[in-house]
Amino acid sequence: MKPLCFKIDEELLHELKVHVAARGQSMQEFMNTLIRQTLTSPEKQLQDITQVRAEIDQMRTRIKELDAALRKEQKRIEAASASSDE
Repeated sequence: MKPLCFKIDEELLHELKVHVAARGQSMQEFMNTLIRQTLTSPEKQLQDITQVRAEIDQMRTRIKELDAALRKEQKRIEAASASSDE
């Protein structure tokens, strides 16, 4: 890595430090991420967003499947419990 020096307004620097600390990042991590995001093309950003949305949709589908399986199992257990009570 190479050092980079520049001047920044004191108030802006204070806000930046608070923001970075709240995110639990170092100033270096934050600045590198910010620069990478800025340099990433809009097409790549859109591609990344599309991929994340597809992954979220897959997770939602899997959650629905798991929920249905759990409900089915719960009904089976309740039925078995009710029949053993008789």
